[in-house]
Amino acid sequence: MVRVEWIRPGQEQRVVEAAYLFDRPPDEQATREYLAHDRNYLLLAYLDDGSVAGFVRGTELRRLDGPDRQMFLYEIAVAPEFHRRGIGTALIRGLERICREQGFAEMFVFTNRSNAAAMRLYASTGAHTEAADEQMFVWTYVEGFED
Repeated sequence: MVRVEWIRPGQEQRVVEAAYLFDRPPDEQATREYLAHDRNYLLLAYLDDGSVAGFVRGTELRRLDGPDRQMFLYEIAVAPEFHRRGIGTALIRGLERICREQGFAEMFVFTNRSNAAAMRLYASTGAHTEAADEQMFVWTYVEGFED
C-alpha cells in the first residue's frame, strides 16, 4: 500500500530526511523557500513501514489568454528498489487529484523518447503527446548546474 502526502510549509524536515531520492540532497532553507510559494507542489510517497519511496514536484503556470491554470510536472522519482510497484502512478494520481480539486485545466511533462520507463508511466496514467516532433531546449545560467 502506498500513501501519497502533499508536503506543506513547515514540513521541510520530511523532505530533507528523504534526501536519498534526490539527485542532489535538498537544502532545508531552499526547501523552505520552495514550499513557501503557493504555486509549487511537492508530494512524497510513503510505504506502510513509513519509508519514503518516491516524490513528485510540479509548478502551477498561468496563461495570458485566459484564466486556465496548468500544472507543469517538473520532476518525479521513485527509489530503484521500489520500481514497478505503482508508486510513480500513485504520485501522478496524487498530483492529478490536486489539479482537479483546484481547477487546473491540464498537467504536462517533458521527457525523452529514450526514457522508456517514463514514456510507459505517463501513457499508462492517461497522458498523451500532442505533436510527434516536440523538442525541449534548455538555457543554463549557473556554471556546473546540470539537471
